[in-house]
Amino acid sequence: MIEVLEGLTTIGIVVAIGYLVARAGLLPPPTPEVLSRLVFFVATPGLLVKTLAGASIAVLMSDGLLVTSMTTTVSIALYAGLARLWWRRDVGTVVIGALGSSYVNAANLGVALAVYVFGDAALVAPVLLYQLVVLAPIAFIACAALGIILTIVVYLFMRDRPNQHSWVNQAEVQLVEDGTDVKPSTGRAP
Repeated sequence: MIEVLEGLTTIGIVVAIGYLVARAGLLPPPTPEVLSRLVFFVATPGLLVKTLAGASIAVLMSDGLLVTSMTTTVSIALYAGLARLWWRRDVGTVVIGALGSSYVNAANLGVALAVYVFGDAALVAPVLLYQLVVLAPIAFIACAALGIILTIVVYLFMRDRPNQHSWVNQAEVQLVEDGTDVKPSTGRAP
């Protein structure tokens, strides 16, 4: 237990130092954005590649993967059921909410804690793999399918009657009715 507290304390100290440096104005204004991009696009992917490359298959395909997949699936199912059936949320909100309810911070906080507590960052590899190889593609496919379906619905039901839809404002209706897509021969809308 003391190792977990040491890991959290170390992370807390780093956060506190960053906060104090920012409050004191020791660095120029664009520094937070530059450091965020450096961490997100360079340091974190490098750490993940190093972690996964050094992990043995036994660690990757361990009980941790089974537990991660089961608990994540239960979390997604519970949230999706509540959000869709009880709270009456739309499909897009349910997909994003399900991701939010099931993703854990294995990459940023998990790797640091695994190193401090267990001495091995590879122990979070099953969680990372499940999130990146299973959850992310499913969510992208669900969002893409929803986008395609919405595009088809808008094309089929809104293209001829935009004035019947509350989310189309009067200026847009006027542009459509005035015939902004003018045929060169007649000068009128098709």
